[in-house]
Amino acid sequence: MKQNNDIFDDDELRALLMQNADTPHDNPWFTRKVLNRLPERHSGFGWIENATYLIGIIICIAVIAYMAFTVKAITPAVIMQYMACGLTCMILAVAFVYRSVSTD
Repeated sequence: MKQNNDIFDDDELRALLMQNADTPHDNPWFTRKVLNRLPERHSGFGWIENATYLIGIIICIAVIAYMAFTVKAITPAVIMQYMACGLTCMILAVAFVYRSVSTD
């Protein structure tokens, strides 16, 4: 069996990992357990996702209103267009509400 001589031993690997690892602050109240139980940091760009959902909902409602004023006769194609716009609007609304109330 061929052995790989490029592998670190445990002490060298531990030293290498500790050298590049983030260290906790010097505050005595923060222990490793406390830091491990903290939630992950979220980026400050959550408002972009919320704005995108709202813009999508507004566009869907505008398309439905435009279709309501311009449709001359109700055909199966028009019904399918209404259903597609309504479904898209509902999915965006549910995603927006879920994003707003989720605690993760």
